[in-house]
Amino acid sequence: MGMTYTPPQTSTGPTPGQMIEDLLDLGVGLVTLLMPLFLLAVPGFALFVVLPALLLVAVALPLAVVGAVVVLPPYLLVRRLRQPRLRAAIA
Repeated sequence: MGMTYTPPQTSTGPTPGQMIEDLLDLGVGLVTLLMPLFLLAVPGFALFVVLPALLLVAVALPLAVVGAVVVLPPYLLVRRLRQPRLRAAIA
C-alpha cells in the first residue's frame, strides 16, 4: 500500500456560504427572541397611540363644529354683501 500525498489545507476563514448561514441563524434567533415583545407591542401601540388619537379627535370635532357655527355666518354675510360690488366693477 502506497501513501498518497494530500496537500495541506490552509484555512483562511469561513466561506461566504458559511457566513450567510450564520447570518440566517442569527436572524432566526433574533426573531424567536423578540416574538414575545411583538405580542406585547401590539396592545401597547393600541393603548398609547390609537386611543389618544381617538380621544383627540373626539375633543377636536365638537370644537371645530362650534368654531364653524360661530365663524361661518359672518363670513357668508360679508361674501354675500361684497358680490354685487364685484359684479358691478367687472361689468
